Formats: sequence, structure tokens, C-alpha cells
Amino acid sequence: MKIKYNEKENSIEIKDGQKTQYYTIGFLMLINIFNAVVNLLNMNSKQLDWMGYIWVITGGLSLVILAYYLFKKTTLDKIPLEKIRRLKEKNILGVKRFSLELTNGKLRDLTQLKAQSDIAELKKMFADRGIKTC
Repeated sequence: MKIKYNEKENSIEIKDGQKTQYYTIGFLMLINIFNAVVNLLNMNSKQLDWMGYIWVITGGLSLVILAYYLFKKTTLDKIPLEKIRRLKEKNILGVKRFSLELTNGKLRDLTQLKAQSDIAELKKMFADRGIKTC
């Protein structure tokens, strides 16, 4: 498991490649938005046919996804325990996914939890520290 408890700082340390992944997604969404704006500016208002609508939808979806990743997700590597509200567990199509819900409303996804022993160890660690598991 790549999640460790740091007793000196009363925090947990998560070592996964999530920050790089989120930066890549953000960069790709910015490229999509830029590309949509450039293509829409190059069209006349009379040319706004099906291709123009595709660019509007692509740019709009990219903007929504970028805002979601900026305002609802976090990539913190060191999280103080007092900032963690609870450990969230979702079951999507039979696959368990875990995330930490922070006090500011953001979520920190825990993508490295695959083995049942890692999940049990994480739940025990949070239960010992008084963090709720839902």
C-alpha cells in the first residue's frame, strides 16, 4: 500500500502518480478549449453547421471537465488528519472505488487500492484515528 501515516505531522502521505495524471487531463482540456475557440472564430455565422455544433459541444464539455477537476478534486500528497472528513467507498459496476472527502468539499481519489488486504489495512488505519468510513 502506498498510503502511510506520519505520526510527527499527524497526516497521511499518499504516493501515487495522480498529480501527473490530473495535470495531463487539465492540459488536454485546455488544448480542446483553445482548439474549439480557434475553430469557431474561423467560421462565419452562416457557416455554423454541424461541425460548428460539434466544436461548441467539445469546448463546453472540456470546460465543464476542467472546472470539475479544479474545484472538486485535489492531488495533495500530504493530508493532515484534521482536514479529512471521511473515507468514501463507491461501488461502480462491481468495482470498489475509494476516495477521501476533505473538509473543504474536495475529493482525493485513492486509485492504488486493488488488493483486499490494502483496503482492510486502510479502513483499520482510519478507524484507529477516528475517521468515518462510508
